[in-house]
Amino acid sequence: MTTIERIVEAPLPRQGLTAAPAEPDAASEDDHGAFPLRRDVPVMVAVAVITATVYAATMLPGTGGSGDTAKWQFLGKVGGLPHPTGYPLYLLLNKAFVTAVPFGSTAWRANLLSVVCATAAVVVLYRLLQAIGVRRPVAAPTALVFAFSLTFWSQAVVAEVYTLHVLLMVSVLACAARWKLGGSDTWFLVATALYAVSFGNHLSSLLLLPGFAWVVWTERRRAFTATNVAWVLAWTVLGVAQYGLVWAARNGVYVEARLHSFADLTDYLSGGWFKDRMFAFGPREMITVRAPMLARLTVAEFGVLCLPAAYGVWRGVARRGPRRALCVALVLYASVTIVYGLGYDIPDVSVYFLPLFLAIAIFLGLGVDGLLLAAGGRRLPWPVTAAVAAVLPALALGLNWSRVDMSGDTRAPASVDSALARVPDGAELVIEDYPFYMYVQERLLGDGTGDARDIVASHATADGVVTNLQDQQTGRYRPLYWLGGPFSADPRPVLITLPGSGAG
Repeated sequence: MTTIERIVEAPLPRQGLTAAPAEPDAASEDDHGAFPLRRDVPVMVAVAVITATVYAATMLPGTGGSGDTAKWQFLGKVGGLPHPTGYPLYLLLNKAFVTAVPFGSTAWRANLLSVVCATAAVVVLYRLLQAIGVRRPVAAPTALVFAFSLTFWSQAVVAEVYTLHVLLMVSVLACAARWKLGGSDTWFLVATALYAVSFGNHLSSLLLLPGFAWVVWTERRRAFTATNVAWVLAWTVLGVAQYGLVWAARNGVYVEARLHSFADLTDYLSGGWFKDRMFAFGPREMITVRAPMLARLTVAEFGVLCLPAAYGVWRGVARRGPRRALCVALVLYASVTIVYGLGYDIPDVSVYFLPLFLAIAIFLGLGVDGLLLAAGGRRLPWPVTAAVAAVLPALALGLNWSRVDMSGDTRAPASVDSALARVPDGAELVIEDYPFYMYVQERLLGDGTGDARDIVASHATADGVVTNLQDQQTGRYRPLYWLGGPFSADPRPVLITLPGSGAG
């Protein structure tokens, strides 16, 4: 061995030149991410109880919300085809849930499903925060900050697909994190299975792919085994197969798209009539209009908490060790979400930024924990740390309660009841306002009023009035009534000329 080789391989002296120390990991558990579940059960229960209680207290009590919300309130029960891209997993879960819950209206039970999914997502987020390196006293309040953020909370109290989407995404990330931090390949297999299944709920799951692929690539020697590859391929096939349910539902009770061929199906699954709204803006509009819009949305969600979240991004990406790859994956997920959301021209685009808000919440936990460590290190008693961190969800709760609370919103069912009381049995309602059309359909189809009174409803579209005026089974003509704007409760009879009547 040469003199140079001996110098290079010699250990560093105890004094003098030493290797730069890594920032102490915020997590008190070992570096392999072993967070014993039994130690966390009380905290997880507390997080679940607080979250579910707030959501239940602010939940929409029945029909209402957006037109899509009303649609989800009955479609799982009756079956059929919604707007693209079909959402087969959500509809299956919706049907199972509203069937299993033995009390409440169909709309109430569908709303409750969102409460359950959102609560579970917050609990899983708490575990993910610990895996990322946030200490327990900070992880729980940070999860509650996300729980009470404006957009996520608003989706947790109505029937919608987005709380299930967030639950699936945060579960994939939590399993991938556990695997990355030294867990067995079982965690990888569960993560890939959940990821494949998630595409049956919302195809925006694709936005997670770059980040998830990065985590897998950093552990490629473990990931690319014959067993793992076969498992991934099998679950990919199962994930795609969910959309066979879309084809099967094309003749359901309620159908928004006509699928007659494989070309119709592929067009529907690739976005249908929403495709023209994707990537709809040029560079100038993206910079001058869409980017400021996103900035306003983000400030509305987190306010000044964006600052410690920005510090959390730096802290997570600059660190050394396996958790850095997880933080890079979150940055990739957030970045792809920003690009896609900025280009999507729809009114309710804020829900498409939920993955971004999720990533910000995680980095907020890293940032706050880092600031507390810098202020007092580990000398601060955990009750003090928890008390300081608990201020954040308390502020979010106070700021957003009145903006989200839908517990007293009974306008829709009251208007529907009033309108239906003014039309005879066997009538058809032609409704101009799309949300109100969905409210009426929820009552007619979801609660069975349509069958009981032989009443049907049609939507007056921009292309004209499309009605079911002639009953296909009996051949008789239904009396026709027009309903105008939102929450209209005064149906107007429509005079029509019947074929063969001789009228001009």
